[in-house]
Amino acid sequence: MAFQTEAQRRFAPSMRKRIDLEPIYARAVLQIEPLRSGGRQPRILPAACPVTLDDLLTASCDELETAFRRG
Repeated sequence: MAFQTEAQRRFAPSMRKRIDLEPIYARAVLQIEPLRSGGRQPRILPAACPVTLDDLLTASCDELETAFRRG
């Protein structure tokens, strides 16, 4: 995943305390809402971000998808 590799490359430990995933996740959910239906019943997304910053930097695509399915 190119975005993950780029994030790993640019991430500095000092950034951790300034990154709050909840507002980022809330904005992302609002941004994808118009794209979700596609004529099908959209899956309910978790109300809170189901992954941590470490997950985003290190987990595989399958692991991230599983986290979002579990919610």
